[in-house]
Amino acid sequence: GNLPISAFSYLTLLGVTTEECIPYFSGKTGSAWGCTFECNNQTVSNHRYKCKYPWINFTTNGIKKEIMTNGPVETAFGVWGDFMSYKSGIYHYVSGGFQGAHAVKLIGWGEIDDGTKYWIAANSWGTRW
Repeated sequence: GNLPISAFSYLTLLGVTTEECIPYFSGKTGSAWGCTFECNNQTVSNHRYKCKYPWINFTTNGIKKEIMTNGPVETAFGVWGDFMSYKSGIYHYVSGGFQGAHAVKLIGWGEIDDGTKYWIAANSWGTRW
């Protein structure tokens, strides 16, 4: 994912329904269609779930509190060329040009012995990444 602002705006204004109601199909692996407000499955509810507020306190402690209270937090960051070959450990930029933005799910944080602080993020690029 890129920047989550559009998704958050959609969730706040229009909301989403369940996958039972409107199944997801990838444009690469199945049939793709535009957004719809009609439930494809008449046996389930067409209830739409909305965000009350998509924003949290953007300080380090505010993000930690949100994770502890409500679970994972979505964020985005700039991707540089060397990120494509990152395998493990704490990522830090070394080389390569700007590739774009990427959205991830923050699930935790930590600090190593030398005082380096880090976020633990879940990526959506698949198991080979």
